[in-house]
Amino acid sequence: MRRRNGRRTRHGGDVLKRRSDQPGGLWRDHGRMCNRCLPTRVVTLQSSCSSVRARFSIPSGVIPLFVAGKQQRPLICHVPWHPGNHLSTARPEHDARIITHSRRHPTSSPLDTWGGGLKLRREHLTGLLPTPAQSQHGSNLNLDEAPPGRHHSRASGPAPPACHRSFSSLRHENLASRELPTARLAEPRPATYISKGQCRRHGLFLRTTCISQTSARRSCHSRARIMATVRVCVCGDESTGKSSLIASLVKDQFMSNKIQPVLPQITIPPSIGTPENVTTTIVDTSARPQDRTTLRKEIRKCNVILLVYADHYSYERVALFWMPYFRSLGVNVPVVLCANKSDLAGQGNTPQVVEEEMLPVMAEFREIDSCIRTSAREHKNVNEVFFLCQKAVTHPIAPLFDYKEGHLKPACVAALKRVFFLCDKDQDGYLNDQEMRDFQARCFDKPLTSDDLDNIKLSISKSLPNTTMERGIDQAGFLQLNKIYAEKGRHETIWIILRKYHYTDSLSLEDRFLHPKFEVPEFSSAELSPAGYRFFVDMFLLFDKDNDGGLNDDELEALFSPTPGLPASWIDSSFPSSTVRNEAGHITLQGWLAQWSMTTFLEPKTTIEYLAYLGFEPPNPKDSITAALKITKSRKRRRRPGRVERNVVLCYLIGASGAGKSSLLDSFLNRPFDGLYHPTIKPRRAVNSVELPGGKQVYLIFEELGEHEAAVLENQSRLESCDLICYAYDSSDPDSFSHIVDMRTKHPHLDDLPSVYTALKADKDKTTQRSELQPDQYAASLSMNHPLHVSVTWNSISELFVALAETATNPSLGFPKTEEEAPDRTSLYMALGATACAAIAAVMIWRRSTNAA
Repeated sequence: MRRRNGRRTRHGGDVLKRRSDQPGGLWRDHGRMCNRCLPTRVVTLQSSCSSVRARFSIPSGVIPLFVAGKQQRPLICHVPWHPGNHLSTARPEHDARIITHSRRHPTSSPLDTWGGGLKLRREHLTGLLPTPAQSQHGSNLNLDEAPPGRHHSRASGPAPPACHRSFSSLRHENLASRELPTARLAEPRPATYISKGQCRRHGLFLRTTCISQTSARRSCHSRARIMATVRVCVCGDESTGKSSLIASLVKDQFMSNKIQPVLPQITIPPSIGTPENVTTTIVDTSARPQDRTTLRKEIRKCNVILLVYADHYSYERVALFWMPYFRSLGVNVPVVLCANKSDLAGQGNTPQVVEEEMLPVMAEFREIDSCIRTSAREHKNVNEVFFLCQKAVTHPIAPLFDYKEGHLKPACVAALKRVFFLCDKDQDGYLNDQEMRDFQARCFDKPLTSDDLDNIKLSISKSLPNTTMERGIDQAGFLQLNKIYAEKGRHETIWIILRKYHYTDSLSLEDRFLHPKFEVPEFSSAELSPAGYRFFVDMFLLFDKDNDGGLNDDELEALFSPTPGLPASWIDSSFPSSTVRNEAGHITLQGWLAQWSMTTFLEPKTTIEYLAYLGFEPPNPKDSITAALKITKSRKRRRRPGRVERNVVLCYLIGASGAGKSSLLDSFLNRPFDGLYHPTIKPRRAVNSVELPGGKQVYLIFEELGEHEAAVLENQSRLESCDLICYAYDSSDPDSFSHIVDMRTKHPHLDDLPSVYTALKADKDKTTQRSELQPDQYAASLSMNHPLHVSVTWNSISELFVALAETATNPSLGFPKTEEEAPDRTSLYMALGATACAAIAAVMIWRRSTNAA
C-alpha cells in the first residue's frame, strides 16, 4: 500500500508518514524504518590518535550530521535523499577525512546553516549521552566513596560521567569486515550531587565501581524495556539558554555565534550512546505566547521535561508559572530542573547557596526528580543534564523511595522481600556468601569479589549496628543495602535487580511472566510435570522447619510470603480441610501434592501464576515456567473409549440429601466419622491419591455439588470436564434411590458419562426402595455392575475409591449399555483393506511386466 501527499506508506508492516509541507516531501520516521523503504549505508570511523574503529548501519532516510570543530559532536536529523545533490563535504578543522558511499544530499537543505554561521556536515557518529551502564551506577553491589559536586536529586548519588565516543577522523571500511564497534570512554567531568537529606546530615558520598561497557550493558539492559523512546521537552523562559544547551551538547563546546531561536528536533538512535531499545529525542521549545499551542503539544507528548532557568527572575517563574502550568495540562511526567549559566553566578555558586536555592523548589513540587547546575559556555554538566532526563524515565526514583520519610516505599519493600526470598535458597533467613555471589551473577553478569562482599557487609553494619553478619545478610540488612543505594543516587542498581526478577515500572510483576501463553485443548487436561512435582516437594521440605511431616499455619504463611496469599480457589474450598492432614491438622506432603494436582487440573493458570511467585526455575533455562505443567492426551466421549492416560481425574458425587455424601468425602480424607448431620450448601471438593492395581498412583478429585447440583447437570462444559459420576443413595432410606432415577430421566445426556452406583450406610438395615425398579434391577437393566454396598465405618471403604479411580481411567467399565453393542470389527476391516490394496498392486505390476515383454 502506497499513498502520497500527507498520507501513509506501508512496507512490510512498517509505517512512514510523508510530510508534504517540507521541501522535497521530507520524510520523518514514525517508529522504525523498514529496509525496503530506506536502504542502509555503512560509515566507518577511525581515530588517528586512539585507533578506534567502529561500524554503524544507518537508515539512509536518517542522515547523520556533524558540526565542524576540533571536538566533534553528533546531531541526528531527518533529511530526505535527493539524487544529484549533496551536503557540504568540506573537511573539519582538524583535517578529518570523510569517505562514504555515493549517496548525495541537497545543498539547499535548511539544515546546512544553523542560525547563521554554524555549518552542518556529515556526522561521525559519536555517542551523545552516557547510558546508565556507562555512568558506572548500578554495575554491581559494590560501594565506594566519590567526590562531592553540585547536583540535587530526590536521592543523592555521584554525578554521571560524560561518557562518549570521540573520533577525530573517518575513513571507508571494508564492508566484509565483521568487527564489532569499540570505543574509548572519556574521563568523567566532575559534578556535585547534593541530596536534600544527606547534605544536612553528614555529607558523605559514595562512588560506584567502574566496569566495562559491554558488561554494564549486559547487566543493565538484560531485560527488554517497555519504554522505546525517551522524549525530552526542553522548556523555560526566553534567554535562559535552552538552545545553547542543546547546541553545546551537539558541538561539545559553546557556540559563540548566534543560533536560531528554536532548534530542530534531535533524535539519538539506540545504537549511539543510549541504552538498548531506547531512542532519545530532544525537542526545543519557545516560551513566546504565540508559540503556546506548540508548547502544550510538545509537553503532552514528552516523557520528561527539562525546565531551564538562568537568573532570579526565571527562578521565581519556576514556582509561579511553569510548575502550575505543567499541572494544569494534566501531565504526569518527571521534571529535571536545570540552573543554566552557572558561569555568571560568581561567588553565589557555592554548595550552600545551591542547596538553599534548589531544595525548597523540590520540596514544594514532587514532580521535580532532580536539579543540576550547568553552563553551556563552559560546557559544564551539559552531558549530565540530558543523562538525568533519560535516567528519570528509565530509572525513576519516585516508585522506590519516599524522600520525605527517608525510607523505601511499601511496594518496593514488598518486591525486594520477594527477591530476598528467591535468593535465599536454603530458606534459613540469611544470604550467605555463595548466595550473594549467585545473586550478583544473575543480576549483573559479573562475579562478586571477597573485598566487595566485605565492603557491603561493612556498609550494612554501619547503618544497622545491631545486625550481625556471621551467618550472612538477613532480610533487614538486604533492605538496608537497597535503601543505601537509593539514598546515594544509585537507584539504577535497584531497578536492575527488580527488572531481572520481572518487575515493571509500577513494581508489579510482568503480566507475560505471571500469565504466559498456556492453552488446554478441548477434551484434554493439565497436570504437573515431574519438574513441577519436584519443585513442590522441595518447597514442602524447605518450609517444614520442625520436621513433623506437616506444614502448620506459620510455615504456610512463610511459604506463601512472596505471593498475594493463598489462591482464591483454596480459600473457597476451605483449605486445608480439602486434602489430607495429619493428627495435628497440618497438611502432609501427600495432601500438599494432591492440592496442587487439583489446582492444576481445575485452574492451570493459577498454578503457573504461583510457580512464578515462588520462583520456579525450569531444568532447561530456555524453557518457560510452563515446563512445570504438561497437557494430557485428548479423550473424546464415545461408547467404548480406551484407557485414559491421566494421573488426575474428577468425579462428581450425586445423590439425595442425607445420603451420606459428606461423610464419604471425610472418609476419603481419612477423617473420623461424625454422626451429626450438616447439610451441604456450597460445592465441596476433596482430593487424595489412590493406588490402582499394578502400583499406579492417581489423584482423585471428589466433588459434592450441593445445592448447585441441578445447575451443574445442565452445564454441558462442566460435565465434559468430569471423568466419572458416582451416584450415591442411602440403602436405609426408601426414598433415596428414586432421586437418582428421576435425575437421570430429566437429564438423558448423563448416559454419555461413565458412572458408578454406590449404596451408602450399608451398616444399617437395608430397606426396599420406593422405585419402579430396585437398585440391583435398575443396574441390571443397563447391563452394569450392581451398586457397591459400603459404609464409612468399614475399613473396606477404600475399595470404593479404588473402583472409582479405576473406572475413571478406564471409562468403558462405567458406561451404561442400553442395548447389545455390535462386536468391534475395526481390525477385520483394516486387514481386508490391506489385503485388497496388496492384490491391486500385484495385478498392476503383473500387467506392466506383461506389456514390457
